[in-house]
Amino acid sequence: MNRNTEVPGAARERSRPHSLAQSFRDAGRGLFSVLRNERNMRIHAVAAVYVLFFSPFLGVSRGEYALELLCCGFVFAAECMNTALETLADRVHPARHPLIGRAKDAAAGAVLAAALFSAAVGVTVLWRPAEILALLASFAEHPLRLIALLASLAFAVWFICGAGAKKGKSPKEEDS
Repeated sequence: MNRNTEVPGAARERSRPHSLAQSFRDAGRGLFSVLRNERNMRIHAVAAVYVLFFSPFLGVSRGEYALELLCCGFVFAAECMNTALETLADRVHPARHPLIGRAKDAAAGAVLAAALFSAAVGVTVLWRPAEILALLASFAEHPLRLIALLASLAFAVWFICGAGAKKGKSPKEEDS
């Protein structure tokens, strides 16, 4: 399409540059949409919260913590891109198609690779048996900490399994 071609109203409105604040709002809305609608993203988020929360108690250095943050961000970005590709593919071609299936599988494979390598980094950084035993002993010595941990685990299970369950149509059905 050349520059002088008239763009339909809806497309013209979208082609206007957004303010920086609007761009951040759009990106935040996209991130929270993936978190709300994708169970795997909620699993990644819960894992990230526990890893990042307990790392300082295990004596993780600033550099190691930065590596954990980088891995979490990489997994979140991969999950967002996977969701974007799947949503777009479903909108463009709702029927099953082998090439679209391959593209979706490749995108899901990218998330799996990011998650597996991030888990390997997590094990490498966090495998500190003495510190882990000391942390577990602190839960045994302070029952309120154990109760808080169990409550957080119950919340995490609810968040993963139930927080995104919406009544009515799924986002893919709403666009059809």
